[in-house]
Parts: sequence; structure tokens; C-alpha cells
Amino acid sequence: MAKQENHLSYRTLFIIGLIMLIVVPLAWSWAKSFFVLKLVVSDIDIGNCVPGQAVERTIVIKNEGRRPLLIHEAKTCCGVSLPYGFPKKIPARSTDVIVLHLRTPDGPVTIEKDITLHTNDPGEPVKKVFVRGTHSAPLYALPSPLNMKVIVAGKTLDKAVTFMIADNKQAHWSVVTSSPNLHTSEPRRIPAKRIGNKDYELFVMDVGVDKDASRGPLQEYIYVKTGIAGRRYFVIPVEATVERDLRVQPQQAFFGVVKGASKVNRVIRLEVIGPGWDSFKVNSSECPFIKTNVERKGEKKFELHISLDPTHMPKKLKSALTLESASGDSLHIPVLALRKNAPSDALPFDERCPIQY
Repeated sequence: MAKQENHLSYRTLFIIGLIMLIVVPLAWSWAKSFFVLKLVVSDIDIGNCVPGQAVERTIVIKNEGRRPLLIHEAKTCCGVSLPYGFPKKIPARSTDVIVLHLRTPDGPVTIEKDITLHTNDPGEPVKKVFVRGTHSAPLYALPSPLNMKVIVAGKTLDKAVTFMIADNKQAHWSVVTSSPNLHTSEPRRIPAKRIGNKDYELFVMDVGVDKDASRGPLQEYIYVKTGIAGRRYFVIPVEATVERDLRVQPQQAFFGVVKGASKVNRVIRLEVIGPGWDSFKVNSSECPFIKTNVERKGEKKFELHISLDPTHMPKKLKSALTLESASGDSLHIPVLALRKNAPSDALPFDERCPIQY
């Protein structure tokens, strides 16, 4: 009888142990599931798009776990930005979004951007999300916008813009600029080029700045009609800084507030960057208290020394020096000063130094 009871006891313990071997891992897995987090995010396909187009897309981020998902950092590249930032914390079993802003490339290249998420997901702490798409335009303009940087008035950039036409389409060109400050040539054909699995007809256009354009920033645009279905026209913004054959640094003689009887001096650096300014003269508008002197510092570099006598200047000085080239071009350099503790009989300004701007 005792032997039978012992046998039953051993058998019971064996069954209980077997049940524990099965139940304990399941219980542990079940308990651990309450603490697991999981990031779920998919790549984005923007489909067909127009070159140079501003595109916004939304990435949906899911946390399928049972504890909060923390996003430590979201890194972007290749012209992608996050205008509204990114969520720092996504609760369990919740969804949030990240808005991407990007500008599609100008040329016929595959669109592939990305954003990298750094999270507390132990299974995949670094996750890349790719944004892909394809161009659908039959015609491309490179570059657009066009930045000509520093250009001398009257100069032209050869082949400043290249047009690429796919699918053997025929263009009927018509080009207009936003002002006479900008001029262009008619697009002319150059040898074709094969990119990927497509042949492209190539055309180039020269862009120049009018000889009468003012010095300083230039912001214009070129309006191009093509006659091609799907891209009948487009606008090319143009930016540049126009020089007038003579670069002036700084562009004004600013003396600020002057006092006492000692003369004050300023130096303007001049650099000849085009024809017509091989020789020039300075016209100081007959101001008796302004003296000038030009010193050569190199083959095409000069220094204009300006001396101001505060004892004879008016209370306020707002005038200009005029540089005149041998070819008849001219350039004005503003001269600004304020006399401190001017005597009561000092003139508000000197009539011999007219305000020229």
C-alpha cells in the first residue's frame, strides 16, 4: 500500500513538473509581451512627379508594442526636411506621423531620398525609411533655378542652360525674360546623349546681363514655351550679383560719427574685372573737406584713399564720389558722415557737395 502511494506521489510530481515546463515559458513570454515595443514603418513611393516640384509626403509610424516607443533622432539628407519636426514619444498600440518635405531633382535621375530614425526599439534601433519616385516630364531644364553668381554687366554665359528632351519629341521654342536686364539666345541643338535606357535630344541656351544693368543683386526669370505636351512651358528663376567692370569693397565710405579737429581716413579697394576701366579718374564734387588719392596695388588692383576734414564739414554729410572710366562709364561711391558737437553756425549740408542718391 505504501509502495502504491509513493508511486502515485512520484507520478503526480512528474506531471506537475511537466506542466511547469510548458506553462512557465508561456507565462514568461506572455508577461514579457506587455513590455515589448515594436516600430512599424513603410517606405514611401511618390510615383510620377514633375522635376523641381515641391512634394510633401506623410510617413505613418506605428508602435505595435505594449510600451511607449521613443524616437531619439530623425536624420534627413538629400534635400529632405521635416517642417513640423517628429514625435518624440508614441504610446503603446498607437500611431503617429512624420511629414517630409522635398524638392524633386531637375534632371532625369531616379528619385531616392531617405530619413533615418533612431529609436528605443531593441530589435531595430536604427531604421531607414526610403522615399522613391520617378520623373514623368518629357523635358528637363538644367539648372533651374540658374545662379550666375558674380557677373559683369554686358557679359554672357555660354551654354548657361541645358534642355533635355526625351522620347524624340519636337520642341517649338519661345523665350521671354522678365526685364531688359536679362537676355538669352534661342536654344540650339547639340549632340544627343544617352542616359540610362533613354536617348535625349539636347539644346543649350546662352544667358547674359545687359550692359546697362545696375550693380548689385539681380533677380529675374526666364519664361520658356516649348510646345511639348506635358511640359508646354516652365519658368527658370535667375539670380546673380552684377558688377560694373570695377569691383568696389566696401561699396561706400562710411565715416560714422566724427569729432575733434583731426582728419579721418577710409580706404576703398578697387579691382578691375573687365575692359573699360584700365584708367579712371575721381570726381569729388568740389567738396573742400574731402581729399582723395588713388594708389596702384597690382596690375588690376587699386586703393582709393579718402580723407575727411571734420572742422570744415557740415553737420551731416550725405554725398558721393564719382569714378569715371576712359570709356565713359561711371560709378558712384556714397560718402556718409555725421559731425559730433558741430558749432551752431555749421551748415546742415554743404551746397558744393550735392546729394547724389
